[in-house]
Amino acid sequence: MGKPHSILFSSLIVAVLLNTGCSDDYLDMTTSFQTDLCLVQQPVRGGSLQLLSDPGAWLIPSAELDTELYKPGERFLVTYIPMDSTGALPGKFMAVNGRPVKVVDMEPVLVKSILERNDTLVPVGPEPVKLTTDPWLGGGFLNLEFLLRFADENIKHGVWLVADSMVSKSDAIVAYFTFLHNANGDGSTRTATSLVSFTLMSLPGIDRADSLVVSVLEWGGSGNSVKQYRLPNRVNKAAS
Repeated sequence: MGKPHSILFSSLIVAVLLNTGCSDDYLDMTTSFQTDLCLVQQPVRGGSLQLLSDPGAWLIPSAELDTELYKPGERFLVTYIPMDSTGALPGKFMAVNGRPVKVVDMEPVLVKSILERNDTLVPVGPEPVKLTTDPWLGGGFLNLEFLLRFADENIKHGVWLVADSMVSKSDAIVAYFTFLHNANGDGSTRTATSLVSFTLMSLPGIDRADSLVVSVLEWGGSGNSVKQYRLPNRVNKAAS
């Protein structure tokens, strides 16, 4: 995963406030900072790059994004300041024209495909993590934010989401997944927060699932244990 980044939503917002509080750009402490997971998008009719947030709002940066640094389809955790004075624009205007924003920070988000259980890339012997919040669906992704233990920033950790099965239960279809982490021999003297988004729509038949169950091996005060998280598949389920 490369060097771990501290990208907890709350921590990131606090850090932005602390780091920019003395800047001439943000002397007004009533400035409203917002954070969203976004995809970089190229408008159909051309023009500057825009950001599509997981809730479905188009964000238009006041300063053009550098096309050498940001590519369409890449995913970022974006901290921004809405450019309108009220902090909210009429829904129709936002849907059609987008929302002008001043981008403060863009943290890259790791995006990975989901593996099938019989895939040769599935690792053996998962190592525990600690989720900072329940997994959630957004933007066509299954997202997990977690603490991992590490010692050497040069050792790359691996994370995967494995599709185990899809089972029909009482007229409902449940898709089961297992989250796996491999420290690749790294130590455990420090912790860092990481965020990963797994592409759901690339998984055949996922739109038929009524709910998703994700199993995660987590550490705790009484040792390691597997915890299960159930998510209603409202975002990805096809409309009927």
